[in-house]
Amino acid sequence: MARIRPVIFGFSILTLAGAIATLGTQTAGMVAPSDQMRVLATLFNALAPMLSPLSSAAGAKVLMPIGGEELALGIAPLIAWAAAGVAIGLMSRDGSEAATASLALASLTYILWLGLALLVLPSTGAAIPWGSYLDMVVSRILVSTPLDFFSIYIIPTILSATTTSLYQKATRPRIQEKPIERRRIWDY
Repeated sequence: MARIRPVIFGFSILTLAGAIATLGTQTAGMVAPSDQMRVLATLFNALAPMLSPLSSAAGAKVLMPIGGEELALGIAPLIAWAAAGVAIGLMSRDGSEAATASLALASLTYILWLGLALLVLPSTGAAIPWGSYLDMVVSRILVSTPLDFFSIYIIPTILSATTTSLYQKATRPRIQEKPIERRRIWDY
């Protein structure tokens, strides 16, 4: 259980940052969804802008498919990924655990976004047809802006491993070395 906590905490940071960034977006399209589907739509809206942190930082707008809004988020997704990486680093015991948790976080985010898109978009009657949206976003991430895809893996992994290393050095008890006593030949 201890190994999953950094991933859950990092995912919570990403979700909270995404929810704050997409606060005014619609969770219902042409069809009124149930309350549970609204919760899933809110989670989907929170994860959608987290998939393109470098493009957002460069000024590209993020398309929200349910209501059709375009959001300019700036460096907020990049900061969210960096904060998640630092948090994972502080919660991990060693560098390999931090790197593993960061890679799991990026994979979990991408897979959960894809699963929610398949579940939420057809149920809410989104402004953009769900098949077109998935095709557009996946081709954008993998073909047009592949650095976004790599950055969600690289940024938290490097920051978490670095944070863990620095934290371990800062908290490691210092061993006081005794001065070397010079012995004379007759002491042996």
